[in-house]
Amino acid sequence: MNKVAAIVGIGNIGKVFVELLENFYELILIDVFAPYSENYDKINDAELILVTVSTTSDSGYDMTNIVSTLSKIQNDKNIIILSTCPPSFFDTPAAKDKTNLIYSPLFIRQGSIKQDVLNSDFVLAGSRDGNTNLVKKLYENFLPNVEIIQAGLKEIATIKMGINGFLCLKIVYANMIGDYCAANDLDCNLVLESISKFKPVNPYYFKYGFGFGGPCLPIDNTTLSKEINNSFLIRVDEENRKHLDFQVNNFILKNPDKNFEYCFDNVGYKDNVLMFKNSQKLEFLKELFLNGYTIVIKETQSACDVINKIYPNMFLFDVIQE
Repeated sequence: MNKVAAIVGIGNIGKVFVELLENFYELILIDVFAPYSENYDKINDAELILVTVSTTSDSGYDMTNIVSTLSKIQNDKNIIILSTCPPSFFDTPAAKDKTNLIYSPLFIRQGSIKQDVLNSDFVLAGSRDGNTNLVKKLYENFLPNVEIIQAGLKEIATIKMGINGFLCLKIVYANMIGDYCAANDLDCNLVLESISKFKPVNPYYFKYGFGFGGPCLPIDNTTLSKEINNSFLIRVDEENRKHLDFQVNNFILKNPDKNFEYCFDNVGYKDNVLMFKNSQKLEFLKELFLNGYTIVIKETQSACDVINKIYPNMFLFDVIQE
């Protein structure tokens, strides 16, 4: 008979781990929403508990869901937290009470979560005693040869946020070069592609476009700045905003006629992902609206409803089929 595992948080990440593990474990699926909410009383029946609940809010990290979940779990249970947590969380009683707690945050992108998990360069595994065999055994089921980086809980949390903070810096740097090229009529793509051919740079996250946004990078960048008490990453946020201002002013310069309706599609925080939180594209369109432009967004009805809730009465909508 298969071992019993519980997955707490059946969102985008939780659903992926259901797919990856359903052939290897008897799964107990748990969430605050029906029909999974009735399974909370079974959480301690599992030999292994994976926690994938949301930890982000509009203002930063909110550990309420993690704390609530951990409070329902017996202290000696095997727990792997996959949700992103700031380093300071592991100094709190909620984390310290659990003797077999492992932190194994993911490096995934919305819209390609499963592919990103299956193509992980490495897996992070943090614990208090150095024993992270649970993570090794978990990944052996679907990614047997992946490198496991083992460290303390706070070290792993710092690695996770440090990588995301560096990605923010890299995006901002690429856009800074790109803005210079755009302002001086230089071939931006040629310049950035050539720079990225230098191996220490590489092309990942090094293209000209909108600034960093979405549910992870902005929050990790701000949180890491607070955790290490250094304003450098705050300046990265400021440069991200300066790039947006440049894009707006450049559009106004090239499109002075405000009598037209300007139509845009694919306005999520990244291409082909219908997530609009911290979308730099939508912030760009908001600024155009505030400068007197008529903006038409071409999206599905459900997407238009979400956008209109975030930016009420700003945009016109051309609804396309779901």
